[in-house]
Amino acid sequence: MYLEKGTTYYLQNGAFHALVGVFVVAALLSIYPTLAFLRWRADTRAGRGQAVKSGQFKRLQMILRTEMALLLLAPLLATWMAHGALF
Repeated sequence: MYLEKGTTYYLQNGAFHALVGVFVVAALLSIYPTLAFLRWRADTRAGRGQAVKSGQFKRLQMILRTEMALLLLAPLLATWMAHGALF
């Protein structure tokens, strides 16, 4: 960030802020699935399967799909940022 174009370029670039925002939202969304998977770890190590409720499965699925969709935007935003798009 300091070497190539300087901090002023990045801090005034809307695509940079959108890119950082995408990563922050994806990180926040990943908290719930991570906690669920960590809770399941003891049962999995003991050889027991997981009894996932339908609502919990759908919630996990929706969160993970949303994260993937957000992360698919990252290369597009990075390209706009590198080319100087200021939206």
